[in-house]
Order: sequence, then C-alpha cells, then structure tokens
Amino acid sequence: MRKGKLNMERHDDKLKYGNFDTFYAALVDSSKKDEPNNFILNDPIENFIYLKFLFDNVDEIDIFVENLDYLIDTYNKAEVLVEGDDKRKQVLHDFWKSCESYMSKKQNSLQFIYKNSGGTDNFKEQDRINKILLDTKSVSDVQLYVLRDDLSIVEGLNFFLLVPKYSMVLTVQKMGDETFHVCYFHNEELYKSVKDIFGTFVKLSARKVIIIQDDNGGV
Repeated sequence: MRKGKLNMERHDDKLKYGNFDTFYAALVDSSKKDEPNNFILNDPIENFIYLKFLFDNVDEIDIFVENLDYLIDTYNKAEVLVEGDDKRKQVLHDFWKSCESYMSKKQNSLQFIYKNSGGTDNFKEQDRINKILLDTKSVSDVQLYVLRDDLSIVEGLNFFLLVPKYSMVLTVQKMGDETFHVCYFHNEELYKSVKDIFGTFVKLSARKVIIIQDDNGGV
C-alpha cells in the first residue's frame, strides 16, 4: 500500500474540544442529531469516556491498530492521570464495567485487526482482558485478525475505529505539532472510505482463534 497522508475534509462546524466532566453528555447529544459533528479528544482520559459511550450505545464496533503498543501506551497515559484523582479513576472503572457489559450481549459484535502484537505480555491489564474474553467467549461476536506483516500502512491510518450506527470514524490527526484523536460523527463520505479500507484489511488478514485458559487450565 502506498504511503501518504489521509485526506480528511473539514466541515463548516468547528472541531469541539471536550471536557472530561461533560464529554459523555456531549457525545450523547451529538448521537441524537443527524448533522456532522466532530470532537477532539484532547485529554487521554476522554478516550475511555468515548469507549464507554460506544459500549453503552452501539452494537457493532470495528477497530484497526498497527501496533498494540499504541493502545497500551494510551491506557498507561490515562492511568497515570487517575493517580490521586477519584473522579478520573472512576472513568477507568466505568470503562471496564461497560466493556464487560458490551461483551456479555449476544447481539454485539467487535472486529479487531492489528499488525504487530507489541508488548501485550507485559501489559498489566492483560489478565483482565483475558478474563472478559473467557467469560464472554460463547456470547458476543468477537473476531480478531492479524494483518500481513509485509504491508506498509498509509500515514494517518495507524489507528482508527468505526461505528456504523453513527457513520462514525475515530482516528489520529496531527494539528500543528500535536497529535490528537478526532471523532467524526455522521460523516458518511469519510466513514465509507475508511470502511472500505477496513474491509480490505480483513481480506489481507488471518483470523486469530481466541484460546484462553482459565485458572484451572480449561479453555
């Protein structure tokens, strides 16, 4: 795949900076409207408010990340922020609770593609993830794929998330010298373009079978 910058057109509406105290309510409000609406996730903890919103309100999520270390680093940054701050600590608690709830519902699906596994063995929350996958293995539709390692990724597509219910794309965008996660609500054109890319990635990936042992050695 040729390298190049992802072209994302700006809408007339301004990119809105959230505040973690009100971000969830702002997402709910935007989800009830049909017009495009964009949010910058400018606080690492907002990533997990955003994911909680998805787990609470949708039934289909597609995720691609080139290297799982990226997601681990995102979580670690948020966890540092919650130290000594009960309100922020509650955000991460609520995120995991909503994640477990999402994965426990049969109608919900999650497609996850990655290229490099990174340092998941050293991720201290990996046991929690394994437990969620084990507890819900026969319930929710979780599909993991590993992208062929000989493919180069288009710049700007190292990480993205798709939600068909809202024609939503969450991706990484550089603004000046800083890099942000930007959520695009009800952007049909962008959603369709990135969905096509995701479909191509699925075709170029190998399905990964989830094999997790419980404490008694069972699968």
